[in-house]
Amino acid sequence: MGNAARYGGALSVLAIAALATRAHADVIAADSFAYPQGQTINGQSGDTGWSGPWITGQPTAFVGAAAIAGAPAIAATGGALAITGTGRVFRAIDLGPGSSAAAAGLVQSHTAMFFGTISGLGVPGTTIWVGALITGGSANAGVET
Repeated sequence: MGNAARYGGALSVLAIAALATRAHADVIAADSFAYPQGQTINGQSGDTGWSGPWITGQPTAFVGAAAIAGAPAIAATGGALAITGTGRVFRAIDLGPGSSAAAAGLVQSHTAMFFGTISGLGVPGTTIWVGALITGGSANAGVET
């Protein structure tokens, strides 16, 4: 049996191990909702990883609230978002060259049908996790942490 046949299996395992990467996580954007109680979050821009402030066409539907008693604290910060009506709320993640998303290797340019070339979050072979902590059933209906 030649050396190539004898060590072929070991070389295959070594090549696969060399291609494997370790899993890691990077926080690319976070918001603790530490905004003034009772005031709209429209135009508010706290914390990190965002390209601009919160935007809503229904400013009275999304307001800052006190953190819900007993809710888990995230990084020992916090406030809450009171949803007092219906509507849409939006805040764009920063995808620029110096952003946390770009540093994590999660930004890729692509062509969009109506917008031309734009940057997008997500690169083939990556996984993006989005998380939100929501607490319901408090004495104040609509208050979410």
